[in-house]
Amino acid sequence: MKSRKKTRTNKSRVLIAFGKGIASTLALELAMLFSHSGAEVRAALIDSAHEWLAEAPLKQICGHSPLTAGHQPGWFFAGLEFDACLIVSPSTLVQQQLLSGQTADPIIEYLLGTGQTFHILQNRQQMPSDTTVVPANMLFSELPAQPGKLSGFFQKVFADTTARIASQALLKRATASISFLVPEALQPLVVSRPEWLRRLQSGLEKYNIRVEEPDNATDMFISAYDGPTVDTAENRLTASRPAEKVDCRLQVTFVAADVADSELTPAASHIFVRRRPNGLIIVDRHGQRFLPDVCGACCYDRLASYLAVNLSRKLKPDTPEEPA
Repeated sequence: MKSRKKTRTNKSRVLIAFGKGIASTLALELAMLFSHSGAEVRAALIDSAHEWLAEAPLKQICGHSPLTAGHQPGWFFAGLEFDACLIVSPSTLVQQQLLSGQTADPIIEYLLGTGQTFHILQNRQQMPSDTTVVPANMLFSELPAQPGKLSGFFQKVFADTTARIASQALLKRATASISFLVPEALQPLVVSRPEWLRRLQSGLEKYNIRVEEPDNATDMFISAYDGPTVDTAENRLTASRPAEKVDCRLQVTFVAADVADSELTPAASHIFVRRRPNGLIIVDRHGQRFLPDVCGACCYDRLASYLAVNLSRKLKPDTPEEPA
């Protein structure tokens, strides 16, 4: 009897690396959540994690032996592509190797070779300092100090990761344009392409959103200039008013701090953003939310993630467009 080649039927593949500590022990729940959702899960043990986590439960949950310092399972050599890579509580040494991209450890080398955006779940004491250079493909989240809060934390990580994976599949052909129109009289005084705008574009591109010229018709249009404008009648500077509605699936308008909330009319297809020294305020039809800018979790990367999920919902062929 001829054997049939087993084809991949799961929608996504996730790699979870477990470090030392109680958080890694309890992170078995994270592997179970992905496995029960239909995802393929592979596990790796780093930092002598076998002292905190047995291999048998991981093999039962994942259906495959974990990658360890003493054992390289068959999938290690299979050249698998992963949709997400999560690292739970790595040691200071491993974290330094991840940040620098230099290591002699075959497990860390394998993680770096996946080319993924790494979501590192780390203890507060080991979170990167403000002076640490964090690569654009690494996102840090702080683990709760109380073990009793880890379950809720892992459930949120699972939900966010699942939404991100789903949005990436829908955004393979998505396009966006960013307009940063500075008034002619102020152009000598304003940087034509500020650093924060580069960070936002980089974040969008990580989610497969192709950024095109503002003149092109795109799925998402971002009006990024929130600086002052010139009132020629009174010869003074005034706050820029919110941009007019544009024909696109999702419009994002950055507004100045001087613009009152009453002037903003958020809708399903129109979102407003206020920049702050320590983060961003998103104003959508559900209210306002604050995205703090902290080391390891750039607020513009998080804004890009939020916009990617919103845009992907509008690109679903079986989902009717929500009223504005």
